[in-house]
Amino acid sequence: MRLINTNIRETLEVKEFWGSEIPRYAILSHTWEEEEVSFQQFTQLPREDLPKLKGFAKIEQTCHLARTSGIEWAWVDTCCIDKSSSAELTEAINSMFHWYQDRRPVNEGLSFAQRVEKYAHCRWFTRGWTLQELIAPRRLGFYDRSWKFQGEKDALSGELAEITRINKRILDRADLLSTVSVAQRMSWAANRQTTRAEDMAYCLLGIFGVQIPMLYGEGGKAFIRLQEEIIKESNDLSLFAWRTHTTSQKHWGVLALSPKDFADCADIELWDEAMYNDEFVVTSKGLRVTPVAGGGLRPGRDATYVLNLQCHRRGSDKDLGIFLRQHGCDVYTRVWPDLFSESPGYNPELAEIKGRTFYISKMVSPVLSVVLGSSHRGSINLSRAIAALRNAEFRIKKEGSVEPAGHWDMQRSLFLTQGMRDFVCRLSFSQGLDRRGSPLSMECTLRDGKVSVNFTIEASLGKLVSGRVLQKQDARGNVVDWLRASVFQESVSGQPMYFVTVDVLL
Repeated sequence: MRLINTNIRETLEVKEFWGSEIPRYAILSHTWEEEEVSFQQFTQLPREDLPKLKGFAKIEQTCHLARTSGIEWAWVDTCCIDKSSSAELTEAINSMFHWYQDRRPVNEGLSFAQRVEKYAHCRWFTRGWTLQELIAPRRLGFYDRSWKFQGEKDALSGELAEITRINKRILDRADLLSTVSVAQRMSWAANRQTTRAEDMAYCLLGIFGVQIPMLYGEGGKAFIRLQEEIIKESNDLSLFAWRTHTTSQKHWGVLALSPKDFADCADIELWDEAMYNDEFVVTSKGLRVTPVAGGGLRPGRDATYVLNLQCHRRGSDKDLGIFLRQHGCDVYTRVWPDLFSESPGYNPELAEIKGRTFYISKMVSPVLSVVLGSSHRGSINLSRAIAALRNAEFRIKKEGSVEPAGHWDMQRSLFLTQGMRDFVCRLSFSQGLDRRGSPLSMECTLRDGKVSVNFTIEASLGKLVSGRVLQKQDARGNVVDWLRASVFQESVSGQPMYFVTVDVLL
């Protein structure tokens, strides 16, 4: 850590300190303006030339305030970081929250926030970097643009909480940050700005206790990397509780594009400790979610699924969830990103849950969104067959009823073939309302663009009877046709789909 000697009128000493050697210091929080003093200028320009730079006045004033408080050293980001060194810049950005927060007894310096008036539209409250600079320090003195003292953070915390929507207890104790939902912490940055797009992610590293390399030039990808790093450190599903009203595409990834997408998340709280949530990890296939026992995707409206985010709005008893649509073998994307599913605590006995491990696309481009609109191409739709069999008192078995299970979209009652020309699927039923009758299996085989259907049923004597037409004995002992399967190809949203129908003849 590089510090300035606060006896700035006598010396322009800049000295590096490491670890436990770091002395007590003051630190400045400010917004950048014209003619800020760089490290090279501070160390190389003649002493008489520095006051000609507008930014030197704030350095002088910081040193003066520190020295009158008995503090020998100060840190100002403009001149204490050699920004020509990418390694040093990365280290500084990853360490900055701790530099503002450091509470070691030998290091309890003052923090000064310059040009902060007591109104919400002050520029200091709109910048990305000043968010951590507000939260991290234990002591923070506020000064107006004339360097007139306005008060300490603890005395102004009520007003600061109202302006920033940050809970007062967090302003008082930064060590409680981890108790706040990820979505709520993101909301604090929703209306803030940075000069460079990447800094909108980098300025939040300390808020989430993570570190990532600085890659200036990557633009919005930095915010994606930030979310990926948060996923490595936290099991908080509220990270996915963002919303956007952009209607440019139908299918979306599970990660947000910007902190702005969390603008209305200031009241989102977790039901319980996040460590008990579903396990999720970023893979090359997308976000892999492994549900906890009894958990998983539950049915949503209009042929969607709902992922419960294990969080709620303050004062509400309703679970928040996001809507997903299936596109292939255990692969989903988010739909309706402007909406949350809000429902009371879910009872798994009331509806079927997909408890398998599944994947949600991490990001979906506008082009990919269009492609995904045809993901049902060549699917085998069994909705009509299931309806007919239900009238004959057949019900889909609860366990082991679907093969391959990952391709089965129970909301649309179809197997997603993912464009494969050769595909075999099977659906098993139990007969009777009590599901104790002879089990029935319906197998569909796709070969070279044609689908065939074969029934298999276990007769009362244990003999397996198979065929496209299933027969049984009537009341007179005659063998008659009972179930007959047919296949039709129809166009759905411009894409061909195979529909299997079943005629119940008795």
